[in-house]
Amino acid sequence: MRTRRHTVAAAYPLLFFLLVVGCSRAAQQEPPAVEDRNPPAAELETQEGTTYGIDDPEGGGEGSALAETKEHLLEQRSIYFDYDSDLIPQEYHPVIEAHANHMLQNPGLEVRLEGHADERGTREYNLALGERRAIAVRQLLSLMGAETSQVRTISYGEEQPFAEGHDEEAWRLNRRVDLAY
Repeated sequence: MRTRRHTVAAAYPLLFFLLVVGCSRAAQQEPPAVEDRNPPAAELETQEGTTYGIDDPEGGGEGSALAETKEHLLEQRSIYFDYDSDLIPQEYHPVIEAHANHMLQNPGLEVRLEGHADERGTREYNLALGERRAIAVRQLLSLMGAETSQVRTISYGEEQPFAEGHDEEAWRLNRRVDLAY
């Protein structure tokens, strides 16, 4: 006569089989499509409408208009962030790509990414936030072709504000990463 214990133990192989089959079928299903909101680096568009990228650093022979656009982008040395965020706004991707291309074309060039935060938050939190912002820019530079050996990061937190003041405009200007060559 079988006891209840033997009946349950006999069911384990069947349960294991059903679990494995169920998991393998779930793994075979395709994940839902996710819209890619970030264009490839080679297709980023500048404010002037000229496209360029790491695949085509010269912009397909656009001439002096592209050179002026690239110079304008290279003159931008600050990347500004939203409050309490280390996500790089999409509008700064062309700027970072221009710097990555410049570094790719000049392998001896080094850049220091200086992370900053506004005065809100503790000193320790703001130092960590500035570091996360600098690391985010370093990672995007690297993805766009710059060598990581050319990039150093440092965080100043709230210690070196660009704008003095205690209002939203001053805080907006102090949430940044500066590129220092």
